[in-house]
Amino acid sequence: MNVNDNPGTPMLQSIKRSIRNFQRKQALSWFRSQCEQDPYRVTFWLFHSFYISSTVATLADRGLPDLLKSGPKTSGELAEGTGLRADRLERLLCAMANVGLFERMRDGRYGLTPYTRLLCTDHPDSLLPWARWCGRLLVPDLQHVPQSLETGENLYEAGHGEPVWEYLTRNLELGNVFDQGMAAFTAKHVSAILDAFDFSQYPKVMDVGGGRGRLISGILGAHPGVRGTLLDRAPVIEE
Repeated sequence: MNVNDNPGTPMLQSIKRSIRNFQRKQALSWFRSQCEQDPYRVTFWLFHSFYISSTVATLADRGLPDLLKSGPKTSGELAEGTGLRADRLERLLCAMANVGLFERMRDGRYGLTPYTRLLCTDHPDSLLPWARWCGRLLVPDLQHVPQSLETGENLYEAGHGEPVWEYLTRNLELGNVFDQGMAAFTAKHVSAILDAFDFSQYPKVMDVGGGRGRLISGILGAHPGVRGTLLDRAPVIEE
């Protein structure tokens, strides 16, 4: 079933708001605790986090973490496997090692850390799809924030001249990246959602904008007596 503008049922809206509020509270709690310790350091890094996220997303999209699963490698070896320039890659890897995203060995080779292991394709909690979405869609579109604030346009409309769903429907590759990112994010939170809300009290549940069905599948698997409906864009449902 395909929908574009259906805002969703009040129940699902309430659940999604609760999840977002919980995540915001966690992030704000961490940020405030760090600011209390060293406000200058945290504020300084806020402006540099853009470079870190952009770099890591690019390296993940090129498959660099997967190349390191077999063991540490030099920047030259990694450049050959990713199609990147060795001299530029060396500088980026050194910078990322300074913030703990890669480990730099004494012999100059680089290895994975617990953070970048999450960007490997076979990790059970892989964030690779999310990194691809951030690198190809989210981070580039942040440059349109000033225009969005000035005109009131949606961020994606300011950047692409059309609503995000129409844009993703026309650009199937980017739409697929977005769908995979959302699926990876949802998969990590299905258990928490099921623990937080009793879906068995409803005979039918509808997930509006449910992507590839991770959440609705989890709900129906946990509650066999419940019937479910998934609504999303036509290209998503057709998959």
